[in-house]
Amino acid sequence: MLMKQAAADIAPLTGLNEEEVLRLLEVPPQAEMGDAAFPCFVLAKSLKKAPALIAAELATGLQASGIEATPAGPYVNIRFNRGSSRRIC
Repeated sequence: MLMKQAAADIAPLTGLNEEEVLRLLEVPPQAEMGDAAFPCFVLAKSLKKAPALIAAELATGLQASGIEATPAGPYVNIRFNRGSSRRIC
């Protein structure tokens, strides 16, 4: 459920649909990195930007929506608030 919500939050900022985003979302290798990670490699060619720059811009856009998102190189790490269906603000 939380991954689907993350996909719904990310999709409008990427031009991808929710199903595409959901397929790309990963679980980070270490818990302190967050609950989900979105790799920005797939957007690099269409946006003509480095994945790390895309991650930084996407994290900023998600943070503006009240979602805890942190750029980590070419990934955006997202942390969920387990007490609700929304991320930590």
